[in-house]
Amino acid sequence: ANFNDYYGFVAPYLNMYEEFTAGEQIKIFLELCGLPGKKEKAKELLEGLNISNTGGKYISKFSSGMKQRLKFVLAFINEPPILFLDEPFSNMDEPGIVIVEKLILRHIENGGGVIIASNDSREKALCNEIISLDLN
Repeated sequence: ANFNDYYGFVAPYLNMYEEFTAGEQIKIFLELCGLPGKKEKAKELLEGLNISNTGGKYISKFSSGMKQRLKFVLAFINEPPILFLDEPFSNMDEPGIVIVEKLILRHIENGGGVIIASNDSREKALCNEIISLDLN
């Protein structure tokens, strides 16, 4: 087993190849992670996150919210047991937040673990335990 089989990661500072389309980014990701059989899962996630209609548009032309949604596709594509999310709602509009919230809650309901780094009350509401790193 590969370490990447066990986790997914989303963060605002996570970079993607801006000169690729969403489809190209996903194809490279699947090949690098040895997940060629996950094309249908990718399609399902793209549709669920409402970014399946980007056509041949380069990621550099995506809004910051669309980029964040694509990061969720990449994080969920291998259906990992653990998700690490750093400010998962950052750069997202309200419809995007609602979609991602449901995705995270479904992951938890299916027995997955989620670790969220955040100061946002809405993101913290998804957690059943909060550890404060406030040093004051």
